[in-house]
Amino acid sequence: MGAKRDSRTSGLRLVNSCGMPDEKEAGSLSARGTVIVAVAGVLAYALALILLNPNPIADERLHLRVIRQFSEGDLSAPDYLPMLPGYHLLACVPARFFGASLLTARVVSVAFSLAAVGLLAGIARSISGKSAGEAILRFAWLPLMFPFWAMAYTEAASIAFLAAGLWLALRGLHAWSFLPLLVACLVRQSNVAWVVLLLIWVALESRRDQTQTPDASNGGSASFKRLIARTWAYGLVVVMCAVLFAWQGGFGPIPIEANRPRFNPAQFYLFGLTWSALMLPVWVSQIPETLRSLARLHARNSRWGWGIGAAAVVGCLVLIAVYENPHPWNRGDGFIRNLPLMAMEWSMQVRSGLVVILVATAIVTIRLTAAQAHARRIAALWFFVCAYLAVHSLAEPRYYIVPMMLLNVLYAYPPGQVRALTVWYAVLSLAIALVTCTWGSATGGVW
Repeated sequence: MGAKRDSRTSGLRLVNSCGMPDEKEAGSLSARGTVIVAVAGVLAYALALILLNPNPIADERLHLRVIRQFSEGDLSAPDYLPMLPGYHLLACVPARFFGASLLTARVVSVAFSLAAVGLLAGIARSISGKSAGEAILRFAWLPLMFPFWAMAYTEAASIAFLAAGLWLALRGLHAWSFLPLLVACLVRQSNVAWVVLLLIWVALESRRDQTQTPDASNGGSASFKRLIARTWAYGLVVVMCAVLFAWQGGFGPIPIEANRPRFNPAQFYLFGLTWSALMLPVWVSQIPETLRSLARLHARNSRWGWGIGAAAVVGCLVLIAVYENPHPWNRGDGFIRNLPLMAMEWSMQVRSGLVVILVATAIVTIRLTAAQAHARRIAALWFFVCAYLAVHSLAEPRYYIVPMMLLNVLYAYPPGQVRALTVWYAVLSLAIALVTCTWGSATGGVW
């Protein structure tokens, strides 16, 4: 597939050679050791879920129904499935041999999960070098993803194929990324957004290579050929998905009105709260310095100080005033995601308190982003994430999995915060795993 590499077909460089603090700074963990720990954690959770909760949880019922239909030879498109059945076609293959049971479907997800963890470990090593240990654990123990590593959902397969595409891109094997990225989009149609982002990143890298090492002999022709060689696979995936979605009349059958793409303001409140919760150790460490920075700014230029303060107050008032929770599926107490949304709907005190947290987190995030070596790239990613979330009508943390993974890739944290963040992820993942194993049912018990 044209995957031959030369000195002019370099891999994607998401960050510099050390995206995280270096090995000595971070109290480095062995990359090989952390892969073993990460895999052991996924397997332990999978075993606990299978033994303690052998009944379908939430949408597992829906996915299992489609897998059973396909495994019996009926490949007609299910009119009740709100997506293209890419994941189900993959899962029905082992189901034909081992039975279309929930156990088989969960084991298939675990297999995809182990592949994803291995690929994510390779990505972390490519980005962070010898400091990859902590990054590997944060990939595997991302609390948003952890419960789905062993559930019959699309997430494990989706992350595995996306990770394969990114892993190949990092090695300059851009043409070979075509197949895993296409499958990732068939498994979960919104993944096309991340293929577009990858296309942009690769194109920008190609442009930077051109400015750094211009080819005087061939001029722009050689540069254009290199650009096409690096980006055609991603562009083809996007075009094929666009044609497929146009033919389908959207991302899939979407027989349920509540699943159709539309703007939901609660999505951004939930995303902000999720970001605040996941990054708590960073915020605790960053708040004192942020306050000192604001005080110094006010001392140097009081107008700026008063301006930031006024903007924060106005932001709080606006966010309190415009909040709404319109999606009917965000009003059931069987899902953890709905609890803060319903609380903000019912209580002005809760809404005000959480909005203050959101605005404070935004201020700390802006300061942290400005201090990053790749601040512009991170800012662009934030813009892209916001555009991605704007079309999702259901406020649900599953949509935040890929954004959180990408943000974790691009942000570099001080050494102490790296270890604290990893431990915090482990604690949160353990908590949600306990909830899923003991409370999960057909009506909820997961994000």
